[in-house]
Amino acid sequence: MGKIRNYINYLNWKVKEINNQLRKKLLFTIQNKLISSENITIISEDCIGGAIYQFIGKQYQSPTVGLWISCPDYIKFIKELDNLSNFSFEFENNNNFNYPVGLINGIRIGFQHYNSHKEVIEKWEKRFNRINFNKIFYKIDFRYPWYTQKDIDNWNSMKLSRSIALVNDETIKKFGIIHNCFIINSSQEFNNTKKELFSKFVYWKWFNNNIIELPDFFTRILLKTINLLYK
Repeated sequence: MGKIRNYINYLNWKVKEINNQLRKKLLFTIQNKLISSENITIISEDCIGGAIYQFIGKQYQSPTVGLWISCPDYIKFIKELDNLSNFSFEFENNNNFNYPVGLINGIRIGFQHYNSHKEVIEKWEKRFNRINFNKIFYKIDFRYPWYTQKDIDNWNSMKLSRSIALVNDETIKKFGIIHNCFIINSSQEFNNTKKELFSKFVYWKWFNNNIIELPDFFTRILLKTINLLYK
C-alpha cells in the first residue's frame, strides 16, 4: 500500500508540474504577443521592478532587481546612471540589516535579496552591462512617506518620457501635479502594490508606445486572465 500511495502522490505532483509548465508557457506566449519591445530596462527603487520582469517573462536587464535605493538617493541614481559603471561599491560593515548594504558614488543601496558582497558585485556588473540606454523605463513610488516636495520637483524637472510615478489620492492632494503619475490607492506593501499594478495598469501600452492608461472593459478581462495564469 505504501508503494501505491507514493506512486499516486508522484503522479499528482507530476500532473501539477505539467500544468504549471503549460500555464507559464501560455502566459509568456501572451506576454510576447502583447509586448513588441525587446531588451527592456526597468529602473526601480524597490522590488517592483524585478516583479514586473517576472510577470512579463523577460530577462533582467537592469541592476535594480531585488534591492532598495534610499531617498533622495534614487533621484541622484537616475541622474547619474550613465556614469555609475565607473564607480565601485563601498559596503557598510555594520548596519541593522541582515543583508549587504553599500554605497556607490554616495548612493545608498540595500541588497535585500542578496547573500554576500560577492553576489552583489557579480550580479550588479552583469545586469548593469545589459542596460539598454535607448529603452529605459523608470518607475518611482511617491506613496512612500519619505519623499518630499523637493524630490517631486526634481522628478518633474527631469521630464522622463518613459516613466511612471505611483501615487495615491493623498500624494496628489499634498504635492499637486506629478509627472506621468498613476494612482494606486492600496498601501505601499509589496504584494498589494503588485496586485493592483498588474490588474489595473495596461503595461504593454507603456512598453510599446509609452502610454499610461486605465483598462477598458475588454482589457480588464484580458488582465484578469493574465493574472490567473500568473498565479
